[in-house]
Amino acid sequence: MIRCRLNCLFVFGRLSLLWVMLCVGCGTVKVDPLELGRCFHQAEQAIQIARQQNVPELAESAFYQADQLLIQAKQALEDGQQGYGLELAVRAQSEADYAVAIARKIQGQEKIEQLNQQLSVAQIEENSLKVKAAQAYQSLAEERATQAEARAEAAERKANLAEGTADQAKQKSSAEIQRASIQLQLDRAKIYLEIAKAAGADAHAPTDYLQAESTIREGEELLNNYQLEAARDLSAHAEALAKDVQMVTMVAAAEEQTNSSQVLAIAELTIQQVEDEIRQSIKFNAETHAPDNIAEAKRLLDQAKLQITQESYQLSYQSAKQALVQSEKATAIAENSEKERQKAEAEAEQTAQAKDIIFKLDEQLNNKEIIERISQLANTDYQSVLTHYEKAKKAEKQENYPEVLTQGQRGLTRLKSAINTADSVEEKEKQLEQQLRQQMPKNVQIERTEKGIMVRLDTDIFEPNSITLNPKHYSALKRLGYVIKSNASYKINIEAHSDSIGSDKANLTMSQKRADNFSLYLSQKCGAPKERLKAIGLGEEFPVASNINKNGRAKNRRVDTIFLTREMSE
Repeated sequence: MIRCRLNCLFVFGRLSLLWVMLCVGCGTVKVDPLELGRCFHQAEQAIQIARQQNVPELAESAFYQADQLLIQAKQALEDGQQGYGLELAVRAQSEADYAVAIARKIQGQEKIEQLNQQLSVAQIEENSLKVKAAQAYQSLAEERATQAEARAEAAERKANLAEGTADQAKQKSSAEIQRASIQLQLDRAKIYLEIAKAAGADAHAPTDYLQAESTIREGEELLNNYQLEAARDLSAHAEALAKDVQMVTMVAAAEEQTNSSQVLAIAELTIQQVEDEIRQSIKFNAETHAPDNIAEAKRLLDQAKLQITQESYQLSYQSAKQALVQSEKATAIAENSEKERQKAEAEAEQTAQAKDIIFKLDEQLNNKEIIERISQLANTDYQSVLTHYEKAKKAEKQENYPEVLTQGQRGLTRLKSAINTADSVEEKEKQLEQQLRQQMPKNVQIERTEKGIMVRLDTDIFEPNSITLNPKHYSALKRLGYVIKSNASYKINIEAHSDSIGSDKANLTMSQKRADNFSLYLSQKCGAPKERLKAIGLGEEFPVASNINKNGRAKNRRVDTIFLTREMSE
């Protein structure tokens, strides 16, 4: 439409000019002053209208031509060349109208471009809504991953608590065995004193009796307060004192008393002492650990009882004393053996647990699929797993099984964490890759690398042999900046490469400047946060194609934008 109007104006102007030239040149028409004034006025008015509509800026050449023609027309009029002046005035008006038409055409094109830009903004806003929805799903997935991690940590704390409770139980069991042993010594001391008292200790050894009694009470007080080391020493001393009191009293009683009833009482008390000792030894599995001693004690006990029925009280007492010695030996042997058995069982259980945890780590670390995933997607956790595994293996060689359990459990915990982290990173990379494919032009290369998601524009991103960005990629860069800004969790590497033409130093310098300019444009023009961008010039060191031919060199001249998704997870 505009072009048609331009053509019409141009033809009309040329026809008017031709008519004036014919009339003036042929001398058939005399120049009318009124007509001459009217033409000059129309030319000036056309130029004024053009100036008011910013024509000098939009159609500079045509406007300048019209303005110059009007000046020349005025000069011809002053020189008395009215015909020539009229011709120039008509041409000036025609050029001014032509300039106005050109300006209107440019303004119309700018209006169309503005409408296209508004349409692009509307499309970007529509995509933004989709991205926000995806981010909402991503936040929900992250929250679920956090909850799963919290549950894993709670399970680990529960396992550690259970392990601590088991250790406390073992310690408590060992302490109870020691406490029972001390109580046995104190009970024996009491029986010795009871025998001594029945034999007349108040008369034959009163001072020693009171001292032994006091020592027993002190030992019981220490035992009740769980001061086991002091209680053990004092109970042994109390038992020795009580035994001495018994022996002194028994000797004195034997010398002064031959009354059979007293001997009977002493024999019966000793028999009772033997029976208590046998029962205590059985608790420590004496029949297994000291079968000969317990059997001899039982035989002598039966013999002592039989001798009482035969009224051989002195012989019964002697048999009972021998039975007491054998039962005490059986108790001591059984107690030590039971402690050793429990210790061996605990060590065997610990060894089995240690080997089991090493087996579990071996099984997981030999799973190539799992190891490949976590080494790529959660490498920090993976390296921690290997560290704990090596420490556990070293402790196993040294037979330090508590350390094997500690390092092995830590290794398994870190392995579970690595698997969870790898799952999370993989899901986030899928979402980011999908967003990039939706936002970026179809010819942009998008792929996963060992660092994260890589975005590579066409190789003509920069002007030839220049660090100036090619304007045709501005739109793609703005879309890239939008994706960077909407994924605030990731740091970004801008890695620029060159071909092998030129020196290494020159190529490295050129690639660094290109990386800097690329990063600067993203931050200043596209809204990408500057603090998350890192520009790296790598020169010709990492080609992706052969530098022998032109196509290969073009591929090597590239700029890669890398979202460091895996660095964030670590």
